[in-house]
Amino acid sequence: MPGYEQLNNVDFRSLDAAIEDWRQTKGDLDALAAEAAQGLLSKIEASQWRGENATVSREFIIRAGSEFEYAHQQAQAVFTILTDFRAVLAAHQRSLQELAQEARQQGLYVQANGTVIEQPDGPYSDLGLEQSGPLLGPGTSSRQADIDHFAARIQAVLAEAATQDETTARALRENIGEEREHFAPVTAESLFDGARAQGIADAQEYLDLIESEAYNTQEGIDRLNELAAAQSHNEHFATYLATGLGAEGTLEFWADVLDGPESGEVSDAYRESVLQLRENLGVTFGTASESHRDGMDAWRNDMIALGSERIGTGAAMNPYGFQIMSDLMMHGNYNKDWLVDYGAGLVNAEQEMAFDTAQFWANAAPVEEYRRVIGDEYRADPFTGFMRALGNNPDAATAFVLTEEPQDYAEYIVTVRETPRTDGDAVHEETGQALFAAATGINPHDPAALYVEHTADHDAARDRVLALGSGLGDDFPPEFRSPMAKMLVNHGDAVIDTAGTQWEHPPLDDRHLSNVATQISRDQESYGYLSEGINYLLADSFADTETTFGQELSPSDTLNRAGQTLGFLEQARYDALVGERADEESQAVWDARWQYHAVGSLANFIPQAGDLTQRGVDVYTQAWLDDEMNRIGDKYSEEEYDLSKVRKSQLGALSDAWYEVHRDWADATTGYDTVLGRRTQIAGDAMLGGHSK
Repeated sequence: MPGYEQLNNVDFRSLDAAIEDWRQTKGDLDALAAEAAQGLLSKIEASQWRGENATVSREFIIRAGSEFEYAHQQAQAVFTILTDFRAVLAAHQRSLQELAQEARQQGLYVQANGTVIEQPDGPYSDLGLEQSGPLLGPGTSSRQADIDHFAARIQAVLAEAATQDETTARALRENIGEEREHFAPVTAESLFDGARAQGIADAQEYLDLIESEAYNTQEGIDRLNELAAAQSHNEHFATYLATGLGAEGTLEFWADVLDGPESGEVSDAYRESVLQLRENLGVTFGTASESHRDGMDAWRNDMIALGSERIGTGAAMNPYGFQIMSDLMMHGNYNKDWLVDYGAGLVNAEQEMAFDTAQFWANAAPVEEYRRVIGDEYRADPFTGFMRALGNNPDAATAFVLTEEPQDYAEYIVTVRETPRTDGDAVHEETGQALFAAATGINPHDPAALYVEHTADHDAARDRVLALGSGLGDDFPPEFRSPMAKMLVNHGDAVIDTAGTQWEHPPLDDRHLSNVATQISRDQESYGYLSEGINYLLADSFADTETTFGQELSPSDTLNRAGQTLGFLEQARYDALVGERADEESQAVWDARWQYHAVGSLANFIPQAGDLTQRGVDVYTQAWLDDEMNRIGDKYSEEEYDLSKVRKSQLGALSDAWYEVHRDWADATTGYDTVLGRRTQIAGDAMLGGHSK
């Protein structure tokens, strides 16, 4: 794979010179090929030459004329391939440069080798934090999530460039390689043809390796990984492999790999190779699922039909198809419509079981045997892999959550299904991430994912997710807390216009919001995500004098809205940790030292985050954290609790921020023209918001 420095600083002069040379060669051969076709060939065909010598000469002249034409085709193909490659390479270089510029705008710096760091003089650098005071305490990196986000996007560009580089090389070898017969018809006229030829050839080798059971050896499985890693996004490779195996062959192959090598010995290296193979195959079959080439409709349909069948000999301990396929689906991006159908088939199959689902999947396959091969990564509950696949394809997650006919699948999974613990908490973790994806359009597993503009379906999915989460009450899984918090931040404008106003018909159901916010507040990290994100959005909301549902606001309304929002969320925090819904675990969280480390980690969940960090939003976050530390130190009890005191620093910081936006109006308006007046106003609104919860 090309390095960052190599691609970012690539000199196109040599490539441009080669393109120009081939342009000239193509042009020269244009005339020669035309002369061969229209001159020699036309004349020999029109002549009355007879005899043995004439026959031999005629064949020679026809062959020579054809070779001129083939040479012309080869020159044309090489010119086209190099021109295409030049264009995609330049596009990747521009992407790297745009990423570096975007990072600089957010206080980060991309070094010459591609490493992303904080800007030495940025607001979140060591010097910047030292000047503004300790924000999070010792040992905390406030920008690590942002750094990881940009690093992932850079790696994605480099990986795509590497794929294009290999495809170009293969296409050129197809036409003018050492093993290629010269002066013969071309087999790759463009990069597309090169990808097709390379994909089919590598897929056939893959099928041959599977047939020979090469995956039972370290050397064989490494070769399978090498091929799939290079070709997993190549539709020709993926579909040739999938249709060559067939649905049943796909499942039998992976089940056989999970059984382990015939020797019974599983080294650490072999285990890592199998895990890598699972990832490569998951991505490959995801690519195949998107294709409508011959045979793929049958593969998709058969895969669902085989879900309820035991794979292999039909023995009692053989796994079901859903278990095997869902394990592969822990990686890859699968076709939206097929995922919805797969999920429906999985739900229907489980509902038809005459067994306790909490134990069924654990007893339906040799779980411990498979975990001997790949460790705890094996997922016996097929819903784990399926929910992971939904998270990887947010459009599919949205469609699945909104499907209510012939039955409400999301309700079954979230509130009805008795969740087995075969995979620990993994199924709840993946379900929470899938619900986030459905409501936001963002893949939670992709650190390079960016904010997605909301559609009506995203809003509808958000409302469904809130309703489902609220309905769980105190059975709300802890693994749902962080995804739900990030979902609310992603829809923060609607949250603010629900929590911060007294409108009769707010954008969200206020009881659903209250219940979910209370559950989120039971955990420091998820509560931190919610509070930090709302801080960003409140700071931005002062300049927004229109609500999400079109109501006009005066400057005072924007201050009132901020105060009521903080009061609403603070009351949820109080209910979770001190009120009647608190428990021993909640009290322990309340008493513990504040350890939230996520400041600055929400840039890809809200579109304003990048701009806001440039405007010093850390001031408001610092005030919120100060209040958290004071709360712990003062040990507020139910009798002593005063919301305006608990949030004193944060309310003050926000009222100051509001004044910066509406200074002229405030100075001319009694009650808002002094610091005390503004802080009294927002404190009163906070109390109102808390009482309205």
